[in-house]
Amino acid sequence: MDGKWAVYMIETQAGSFYTGTTTDVSSRYRAHESGSGARAVRLAGGPRRIVWRQEGLEKADAFRLERAIKRLSRRGKERLIACGLAAVGLAPDGRTAKDGP
Repeated sequence: MDGKWAVYMIETQAGSFYTGTTTDVSSRYRAHESGSGARAVRLAGGPRRIVWRQEGLEKADAFRLERAIKRLSRRGKERLIACGLAAVGLAPDGRTAKDGP
């Protein structure tokens, strides 16, 4: 139990949102900038800025949260960026209210 994982969202030059998981957000962002990051970010013109991040997660929770965010609509992602996880019905571990404990 180390809690060193993070989930982050990048706004791309094309205006889309990319969600990823890493142990070092700054290093991963630099990889996206250099073109060695995710193909989706490269195809969208590269990263513009980090718009949201949640750090201090366990690995399984980080991947669960990443999947949950990727399932959100664009409007849901915009709400998450503006208001946080609770605004879209998610907990930091990626579970929803209906998932239970």
